[in-house]
Parts: sequence; structure tokens; C-alpha cells
Amino acid sequence: MRNFSLKRFFIDNIVTIIFLTLTIAGILIAQQPIHILVNDIVRRFARNTFLVLALIIPVLAGMGLNFGIVVGAMAAQAAVIFVADMGWNGLFGLSMAILISIPISIILGWMIGKLLNKTRGLEMITSLLLSLFAQGVWLLIYLALMGRFIPIRTKELLIPGGIGIRNTVNLGDGMGTGIKYSLANLSQMPFFLAMTVFLGILSLIYLVRYLRSKQIKGQRDKWLLIPLAVSLLGTLIMFLGHSTMLYPASILRLNEVDIPMVTYGLIILVGLFVNWLINTKLGQDFRSVGQSQSIAAVSGINVDRTRIIAMITSTVMAAMGHIFLLENLGVLNTYGSHVSIGLYSVAALLVGGATVNRATVGQAFLGVLLFHTLFYIAPFAGKVLLNDAQNGEYFRNIVAYGAIGLSLVLYAWKQANHAHNKAMRPEGDDAAPATIDLSADTE
Repeated sequence: MRNFSLKRFFIDNIVTIIFLTLTIAGILIAQQPIHILVNDIVRRFARNTFLVLALIIPVLAGMGLNFGIVVGAMAAQAAVIFVADMGWNGLFGLSMAILISIPISIILGWMIGKLLNKTRGLEMITSLLLSLFAQGVWLLIYLALMGRFIPIRTKELLIPGGIGIRNTVNLGDGMGTGIKYSLANLSQMPFFLAMTVFLGILSLIYLVRYLRSKQIKGQRDKWLLIPLAVSLLGTLIMFLGHSTMLYPASILRLNEVDIPMVTYGLIILVGLFVNWLINTKLGQDFRSVGQSQSIAAVSGINVDRTRIIAMITSTVMAAMGHIFLLENLGVLNTYGSHVSIGLYSVAALLVGGATVNRATVGQAFLGVLLFHTLFYIAPFAGKVLLNDAQNGEYFRNIVAYGAIGLSLVLYAWKQANHAHNKAMRPEGDDAAPATIDLSADTE
């Protein structure tokens, strides 16, 4: 284990540090009421986290940042439009949309995986170009063929004239018609109570991990006491906010924020599923292929098959995540809802500290929180600083593209620096030249 180095920590987390600083500065400048800020963050986190989690597996498999999740989102939208045309409502409609999207996204994920196996080393640019090509196919089908060659029962979905789906499709009123809020309305809790529950569960998880650590390592892992203490303290603070009037009125207004418990429960379950998958034999294959395809092949791993499975998993997760996003929004922009999700999801993951060859669930959660907080606060900060909210809107695009550009530049710089240091290392430093160094054999 390497000794802790402040310089190395700063370099490894430079993107996250920059965006954390910008987020804190934006919050202080915008001076938005805290309950309004938290309410928007809660909604954005519920909408976007599933899509960011869909990026993790391809990263581990050495396929880089999968802009092709846009194709998974298209599968989701096709299913949602079909459900709207059939008039299915509520949880039944949401369940049917998910079930319909799964086989479509599996087929599309298999096709993407086959294509990316032919373009090794260029996966990211290929998936980006593929998403642009898919947009053209989507426009052809839903703007020119729907209503002309593909029958639509619900005429309200069609553009006046009867050909093509409307630009905006209403997914319901949130009161039982359509799939709007069908998941969010199932169970909601006030902010302090919900956070007490979540942090209490987290404390229990860390306590169990601490008690079990002796069985795994022979002695208890004392480092686990730090997150355990933090989560216990957080549980106490949130419980006091729920049960007492000790806090200022502006803080107590956080109880006006309702947390969709089922949605957040699903987010936690998906995060646990990704962590579980990483630790299975298949997950080990993903990481082996991501570290070195040649060594993985020598070890008996079917590299092409593993990469295809990674893309299928990512595409299916993206489809389901986009359905949850649309359910939370309550409206489908037929020709625009899917366009930017690849860009924003990739940017959020990178803001959390991920790279093109390493990503974790924790980085996904942190990235969504930072990216979308800054995304929300930017127009208000722009209005305060420049007396024009539109400048804040421009800053949103700078944030998205800047996060991706800065992360890729830093990644390339660190790889080049690592290669230089390895080349300059004296031959005598290699104590075991025949040992395979998987951590250094990256793309």
C-alpha cells in the first residue's frame, strides 16, 4: 500500500475538487433558499443516477465512456410511446414499458458490442458517432413512418396531418393516468425522516462490515470506524431535525421537501447490484479484459463475448434508467429527451472522479450530486454576477463539455507521465520482470 501523498491525491481528484469548489461558490453566490435548492437536487438525483450507473460496467471492461447509452434511451422511448398508445396507466404501464424495453435494448446492446469489437481502441468515438447515426434512424421512424406505415391507435400522439409523433408527449397528470409519477407517488417521506432512515441503514451496514472485517483480515479494520462515526452523527442530526424544533426556521423548511422513497430505494439496489456484479466471476472478467485483453485471452477469457455482455448490461440499464427519468419528468420530448443524456451522464461520472478506465458506484453518486447541483445553480449565480440569467445557461454547456475535456486531458497526461516514469526506471528496480502488472497494462 502506498503512503498517502497530498500532491498525488490532488492530482488524482483534480476534476472533482474543481467542481466541488465551483459548486460551493455557486451556492454562496446564488443565495437560493436551502429547501428549494435541496428539492431540485433530490429530483435531479432521482432522475439521472440510473443513467450514470449504466456507464460503469463498460468502463471496467476497457471500453471507455459509453456514449451509446443514447441508444438504450431510444429503446426506452419506443417502449414508452407504445405504452402511451395502448393507454396503459400507473405501475402497470411503467412495468410494461420496462418489460418491452428490455428485449429491444438487449438486441441493440448486442449490436453495439459487435461493432465496438471491430473498432478496438476507438470505442468512445465509435459510440459517440453511433449515437448520432441512431438519432437519424430515430427521426426517420418516428417523424416519417409513424402514422404512415406504422399504425398508431391514439391519434393525439400524432402531428396534425396524421404522420409522425408529436414533439411533446404528455405521460399523464400524475393522478393515475399515464405513467407520470407512478413510482414517485408510491411512498414519500419528509426530508429529515427520510435521511434518518437512509443514514441509519448506512450506519448498520458499516457496523456489520466492521464486525465482519476480523473474519476476513484477522483483525478489525479500524478505518471503517470513520464512516461509521460520520453516518451515526448524520443519523442523529437528521433525527433531531425531524423530531425537534432546535434548528433555524430556514433549515426546518427542509421538511417541505418530499423524498420518493421507492425511487431512492431502487437507486440503492441498483448500486448494490453493480457492486455485486463487479465482485462476481463475470465482474472479474470485465476487469481483466479492461486491464489487458491479451492477458485475459491467454487466461481463457472470451474477450469478445465479455465485451458484448458489458455493452448489453449497460444498454439495458440505460433503457430502464431513461424510463425512470421520463416517469419523474412526466413528459417526453420525442426528438430531444435522449439527445443529451450521453453527454450529461458521462460528464457527471467524470466529475465524480472516474476516468476512462476506472469508475465506481460512489463516484457515480458523487458526480450526479455535484454536476446537477452546479447545473441547477448556474443560472441563478449568473444572474447575480452579471445581471443576466442567460449567461448561467451558457455556463451549463461549459460545465458539461469542460468536465469531459478536462478529464480526458488529465487522463492522457497521467498515462504519459506513468509511461515516462516507467521508461526512466532503472532496470534493477524490476525485482520480478516476469510478473504480470495488470494495473499498468491499460489501454
